[in-house]
Amino acid sequence: KIWHKILAPPALAILFLLVFAAIGAGVAGQQNRALESLAKERLAGVTTAMEAAQDISEVHSNVYRLVTWISRLEEEKVKAALAEQDKRIAGVGASLKKYREQPHLADEQRKPIDNALLLLTRYARMASDSIDIARSDAAAGSMSMYDADVQFQSLLRQLDELVKVEKRLAQEAYEAAAAYSEKAVMVLIGVFGPPVLAGGLVAF
Repeated sequence: KIWHKILAPPALAILFLLVFAAIGAGVAGQQNRALESLAKERLAGVTTAMEAAQDISEVHSNVYRLVTWISRLEEEKVKAALAEQDKRIAGVGASLKKYREQPHLADEQRKPIDNALLLLTRYARMASDSIDIARSDAAAGSMSMYDADVQFQSLLRQLDELVKVEKRLAQEAYEAAAAYSEKAVMVLIGVFGPPVLAGGLVAF
């Protein structure tokens, strides 16, 4: 009985430490996966959407300026400006398509991207039409920008929707990790509370 009293507490302590380490590793792994999800997946979606919104906003501003001043610009400058806008619009589309191809994306993430790509195509066509009209009539070209502006505003809303979806999914990932950690602690207490208490009673 003396040996039981001597060996029981250390044995229980060692067992406690081993299982605690195993559960701790599981908790850490869950939290690391949540962080990785945020860093590699959610943050990438937010960055893609925000950069696309900034780029297309600058394009839209430049198109308005071009429509206003096109009659006073040399043809070479007009061609250079058009080439630059086409390049930036293509870059926005390529960035959105690249992110859309990521295997981890859900339908709720792909939907605003698909909508944004469709609106981007429409915008590019309407902005180009307005520029062509402005070559002969700047006032008419400016008025025709209304349709392009409607597509632009709708495009921004879809990009904002993507940001909202990504932020919500990131929050859900963190909440899941926190719930897992809390559950692990409760399991630890439930498993080792009675044995530790019993060990203490044995020692006495």
